[in-house]
Amino acid sequence: MRCVQVDNEDHLYLAGPSTIPTHNSTLALDFCRAASIANNLTSVFFSLEMTRTEIMMRLLSAEAKVPLNHIRNGQMTEQDWDLSAKKMGQVSGAPMFIDDSPNMTMMEIRAKARRLKQRHDLKLIVIDYMQLMSSGKKVESRQLEVSEFSRQIKLLAKELELPIIALSQLNRGPEQRADKKPMMSDLRESGCLTADTRLMRADTNAEITLGQLMESGAKDIPVWSLDDRLKLVPRTLTHAFPSGTKPVFELTLTSGRRITATGNHKFLTYDGWMPLSELTPGSRLGAVRHVPPPLEVAPRDEDEIVLLAHMLGDGSFVKRQPIRYVSIDEANLASVGNAAAGRFGITPKRDEYAAARVTTLRLPAPYHLTHGKRNPIAAWLDEDGLFGLRSHEKFVPDWVFGLPKAQVGLFIKHIWATDGSIGYDEKNNLGRVYYASTSRRLVDDLARLLLRYNVFTRDQASPQGRLPRRLSPLRVRRREPAPLLRRDRRPRGARCEGGQPCRQVARRPRQHQPRHRAQGGLGARP
Repeated sequence: MRCVQVDNEDHLYLAGPSTIPTHNSTLALDFCRAASIANNLTSVFFSLEMTRTEIMMRLLSAEAKVPLNHIRNGQMTEQDWDLSAKKMGQVSGAPMFIDDSPNMTMMEIRAKARRLKQRHDLKLIVIDYMQLMSSGKKVESRQLEVSEFSRQIKLLAKELELPIIALSQLNRGPEQRADKKPMMSDLRESGCLTADTRLMRADTNAEITLGQLMESGAKDIPVWSLDDRLKLVPRTLTHAFPSGTKPVFELTLTSGRRITATGNHKFLTYDGWMPLSELTPGSRLGAVRHVPPPLEVAPRDEDEIVLLAHMLGDGSFVKRQPIRYVSIDEANLASVGNAAAGRFGITPKRDEYAAARVTTLRLPAPYHLTHGKRNPIAAWLDEDGLFGLRSHEKFVPDWVFGLPKAQVGLFIKHIWATDGSIGYDEKNNLGRVYYASTSRRLVDDLARLLLRYNVFTRDQASPQGRLPRRLSPLRVRRREPAPLLRRDRRPRGARCEGGQPCRQVARRPRQHQPRHRAQGGLGARP
């Protein structure tokens, strides 16, 4: 099959090997003919485009081999009447039902299909076509509404144990290709994202890219999605499919977040869902403020969580070098030493560097590294793909996002004690909380973890141009003191163990909050 351009803007046509244009409704009607007339199986044709009379004309024309224009114009010959009379009884007696109710909803289709299944053993359903269906309620996005139709149709097919053929219109994408071959992405009211776009799984809260889904062929993946009240709820992603090469645009928000999509992909604005191509600099977009806990919460050993947080912050675990941790904070050094001893039985070796004013903890294996044995910390980090990474390549492993909220707070508490900062600007009477790293992915992962505590962040590049790699501080933007600063979740280390800056930030009066921060994260500059 391939698409051809026909001088009829109201209908879509398909062309077979003989290049004879065929109306897509006729193709679906042929399926019902084969099921009901040829094989005596019950089928139903829900038509939101054509009337019952038009469908009967097409059926009779196809069965009697009478030209359709003869029936429409009333110019039938004696031979046409004889052929029609012979097939009329067979067509009228076939177990085929036609419903041409206008503005039909999915609830009505489901109710009628269940009734036909119970009374007549329904075997096939055809819906012509999805874009003309209505949900019967107000929705923010037509794209989301059509997606919900697709999900409900799949569930109905599974419930009734029968095939459902749902027709859909295409956009103008095939006309721009040399072979005119349609793709799944050409469905009208749909948009496309690039293969490196990351989705958040609802079962583990870990992220997975569309490219990984396509390569693995994974299906029925639980992901977080927006409901009618704009709340995050778990939904099932059936599968990801390629749509070819298309022009894409990179959208950058003032919060530092970036996304790459095609021009017809829609984003939530104050005025509803709007395609990317219609956005202008200064448009305000919706952003996630809170991430619910995963459906499958998996707690881990706390020594493991503490050690991972510090190793991601100030640890070094590159290949062919000793695994070590560097800090000037005795509380942090003690936390790493206790966690390594408790989790892996390692006794740290301390090296003092007076010139650099730092202390290094080497974390050697508690046994001889012979006969293929590895350092237990190296093997542990390698399980998550971390061993051998340099500072700008570090990231938070997937299992951290599936931790209970208390252990997520424990992880944030210790990683913030490495490269985080909690200070107070007396001149501007403003507390400043941020985390700095040369790894963009680590910063993005930490921002997602903070969403478990309703903390929205802003990512920005370092103003120090002499740095060879990106420095991305995260600035907490909240009117009330962040949960991170509460006494039970304050970062470890001498800087915050009873230190004056932490207490001053937590006690900051609300009336001194800058007004321009009240809109945190909604500004967008494509």
